[in-house]
Formats: sequence, C-alpha cells, structure tokens
Amino acid sequence: MSSLAINKFGVDCHGNGLTKPLVFNASISAGIEDLGLALKIHTKDVSIGTTTTVSLEHLKVDLSMPVNGSVQCGLLKRQKNIDIAVGDATVDAFDLNLDVNNNVFHTIASIVCLDLPFCKDAIQNAINGAIQKAIVDNVPDALAKAIAPALQGVVDVAKCPGSTEEGVVV
Repeated sequence: MSSLAINKFGVDCHGNGLTKPLVFNASISAGIEDLGLALKIHTKDVSIGTTTTVSLEHLKVDLSMPVNGSVQCGLLKRQKNIDIAVGDATVDAFDLNLDVNNNVFHTIASIVCLDLPFCKDAIQNAINGAIQKAIVDNVPDALAKAIAPALQGVVDVAKCPGSTEEGVVV
C-alpha cells in the first residue's frame, strides 16, 4: 500500500477525556491506492496439484467502517483507560486496474491451460474473465473482513500517557 486517504470522517462525541470519559462514535471512509495483493492459485490435474502465487498490483479500494469507544486519561491512576472498538468494514469501491494486471490474468490462464495448443484465445479469454470475476466477487469481502481485526490489534495496545502498563502511548 502506498497511500491512504481519509475520504470522509464523522464523529459524535461528549466528555473531555480528563474529568469525564471522552465517549465517541465515528464513521470513517478511507481510500487505499496502489495496494498489492498476492493470491495463491491451486490447480489439480490427474491428481497432481500445483500451487502458483500471482501478484496483483496497483489495486484501489474504498472502505467504510464504524469506530466507537471511550478515552479517559485523567490525572489519577485509576482514571486511565482507553477502550476503542473497530466495527466491520464494508467495501464501497474496488478497482482491479486491468491495464496493469492484464498480463497476470493471461499468466494464470496459461497455468490453467498448461500451455496446451487447443487452450488458446477464446478458451483463455473465458478463463481470464472467470478469474477476474472470481477476484472481484471474493477479494473485496475477504479484504473487508481482514481490515477490522488488523486495526483492532493496533488500537488495543493504545495506553494513556503516563500509564504504568507497558504498551504504546497515545
């Protein structure tokens, strides 16, 4: 991933985080560009399996997700608490960038066809189309399911400044 842009950010909050917990509900929409993704393709012919890794580059994805929680980092030790929950992400847009990745699909089709002469042109184009459709139908949901736990892992280690616990200081 080479860039991340926050497209939309909405927050509703109350409290100050020192004497009263800062409680918030946020909605975030982010765009990720130049995302790289590696897929493993497993083919089987006459009980002989082959696994090939294919790299897709310069993908674009727009995601939306809710984030809510509370922060209280007051002066007293007992008041230091950060609790943030990242909700499930949804994919708003997904672009395979076919201009860049078209050769990858031809490579996959060649692997499936095992370079057989009768498996050219029309059959290879049909395989390309089926692979592109499978990626568009499955990758965005898989990506959305992976984002929330990854972000949750990051926010789970956040600690108030001056906290006696080891961890990341916010």
